[in-house]
Amino acid sequence: MVSLALWVPLLVITIIGTRPVSMWFSAGVFIQNPEDYADGSPWDRNVYLVLLIFELFILLRRKIQWNAFVAANRWFLIFILYCGVSIIWSDYPFVSLKRWIKDIELIGMVLIIATELNPATALKAVFIRYANLVVPLSWLFIKYFPEYGRYYNRWSGEVAFGGVTTNKNDLGCIAMVSGIILVWNLIQPRKDGKGWNTKFDCAIVLLLDLWLLQQSQSKTSLSCFLIGTGIMLLLMLPSAQRQAKYLGVYAIFAISIVIGFYAFPSFLESSVILLGRDATLTGRTDLWADLMHMPINGMIGTGYGSFWLGPFARIMWEKYYFHPVQAHNGYLETYLNLGVIGVGLLLAMIFSTGAKLKEKLVMGDTYQGLRFAFLIVAVIYNWTEAVYDKLNLGWIIFLLAALSYPFSGIREPGLTANHSRRGPSKLRSQTNWNGRIETTFTLEVEHKEMQSFGVTLGSAGQSG
Repeated sequence: MVSLALWVPLLVITIIGTRPVSMWFSAGVFIQNPEDYADGSPWDRNVYLVLLIFELFILLRRKIQWNAFVAANRWFLIFILYCGVSIIWSDYPFVSLKRWIKDIELIGMVLIIATELNPATALKAVFIRYANLVVPLSWLFIKYFPEYGRYYNRWSGEVAFGGVTTNKNDLGCIAMVSGIILVWNLIQPRKDGKGWNTKFDCAIVLLLDLWLLQQSQSKTSLSCFLIGTGIMLLLMLPSAQRQAKYLGVYAIFAISIVIGFYAFPSFLESSVILLGRDATLTGRTDLWADLMHMPINGMIGTGYGSFWLGPFARIMWEKYYFHPVQAHNGYLETYLNLGVIGVGLLLAMIFSTGAKLKEKLVMGDTYQGLRFAFLIVAVIYNWTEAVYDKLNLGWIIFLLAALSYPFSGIREPGLTANHSRRGPSKLRSQTNWNGRIETTFTLEVEHKEMQSFGVTLGSAGQSG
């Protein structure tokens, strides 16, 4: 069973993974120039504020050991702190501050999941419910309610599918994430031999999801879905689990391939065409070249989330007919807003996440395989889309991979469902969510005095 508090993450993910609340009620902001994005919608602002209050209420009632959380997520928190500091030199500090607070809200949402008795079960409960809602609803909108599920491209005039989202790229993103979660749910072993009806329902939703993925015409989302599912299936093999200790070597090899692509442009162009994309990645390479020549402070950038609000955005809007609002590359977007320092911290955060997951992948837990798949998918997805530090499912799955809590079993009184308020039981040692260290921690809590809780906590925090 899972906590009733998980309804808050579900609401946040549903809003971010569909369309803003204001747009459901036709109360969105009409955009005519880049500065209009700074205004925002009172509807959305108030909804996020209410959800933030609920998150704070839940987290404050949980006896979270914040020192252990900080120790386990140093590089991530340094990156987020730097994002907050960059508000100081932003030309739009109030807008940057609001966006940074929303980013903190997403971190709180992920922390609610991570501090459940069983984080894997909690994540599945949230995302399976989300997929069961948005996937059939998107299919219904596209097939029978085109005024909600379809739209005309304002530049080409062609019909495109958005489903419960506002554009085809977002539809591809929710289909990608939902598909990975649904596949993960299907491949999880059932020791009790039950659950076949549930898996059959899951398979039906997965078929609808694959249809949405095809209709979205998003090559990036399709490629990331195939890579993510391939990683999860591969990590089910004992031989692949043993290879996890060489993850650093494989990362260096992958980086070398990327550098090789850009060292030999003709080879990169041939590879892109082979994937069914034009050589410019639908105009992205031209946009990247222009953005790299923007006269910004290359060391610290323009400030958190502020590049596309000012004169630089107007220059891009005058040159490109599709009026870009992002760099379509998460690393370039980070450079524009946070400079070289921000990109360096982002890469440090990615590599530290990989190092943490490497220690857990050898245990053969499918939950850790899912988190690793999320990490790789987010890193690749950000090569043609910019979702780092954005209200987007791509950023949420990265947070789920990057943020870790050294141990679970922390519940808040009054918000639990069918669980006692005592520490973890022997059942927790079977989930293996944090590997050998958590198993030791569980046994110590059961067989020693509560005083040993703090000692084990400290050792777990140092290992995270």
